[in-house]
Amino acid sequence: MYTNLQDWYELPVVLPNVGRSDHRAVLMLASATAKHPRGQDITVMMRSQDSNSEALLAQALKNLNWTPLYNMQSCEDMVTCFHNTVTSLLDHHLLLLTVRRHTTDKPWVTDQFRRLIWHRQNAFRSGDKARNCKLRNQVQWLTRQLRRKYFVKRVNGLQTSNPRNWWRTVKQVTGLQSKSTEPLVGLAQRLHDGDMHKLTNQINKFFEQVAAD
Repeated sequence: MYTNLQDWYELPVVLPNVGRSDHRAVLMLASATAKHPRGQDITVMMRSQDSNSEALLAQALKNLNWTPLYNMQSCEDMVTCFHNTVTSLLDHHLLLLTVRRHTTDKPWVTDQFRRLIWHRQNAFRSGDKARNCKLRNQVQWLTRQLRRKYFVKRVNGLQTSNPRNWWRTVKQVTGLQSKSTEPLVGLAQRLHDGDMHKLTNQINKFFEQVAAD
C-alpha cells in the first residue's frame, strides 16, 4: 500500500484468506493517536458571480460618461471619483453575499462545482448507480477544467515574474503542506551520522552544481 500520509495509519496487518480466495487479506487501520488536520467551516463575504449581472455591469461601465473625471485638476480627486464610481456600480450590480466555505477548499473550487458534488453524493447515498456514474464523470471533467483555468489565470504568469509566489500557489493548488524536519533528520542519520550541518551543506552543493551554468 502506498501513501504519503503514513503517520495517519497503523502498520498493515496480514490476515488469513477470505473464503476460498488464493490471496490473503490485508487490513490497514487509521491511527488512533494521529491528529488529522480536518479544517473548519468559515463565513466569508464575496461578490455575486451571476453572469447576467456581470454583463449589465460591463454595459454600465461602457456607457458611463467619464468627462467630469477628466476635467478634474487634482490627481487625488480623480482617484477618489474613479474609486467611488466603480464601487457604486459594483454594489448595484454585483451584490455582496455571505457564504460558507471550508478552510481546506482549493482556490479553484466554485459554487457550481460544490453543487455538482452535492448532487453526486446524494445519488451515491440513494443507490442510483447510473446517475452517480454520470455525475462522477461530470465532476472529474469539471475538476480538470477548473484546475487548468485557474493555473493559466493565476499561476502560469508567476513562474517568470515571481518564483516564490509561484511555488506557494502551486503547493496551495496541489494540497501540499509544509513538512516537518523529521524526514531530514532520518536522512542525516543515514548519510552523516545525524550531522544536520553536513547534510545541509551537501544539499546546498547539489543545487550549486545544478545552477552552475
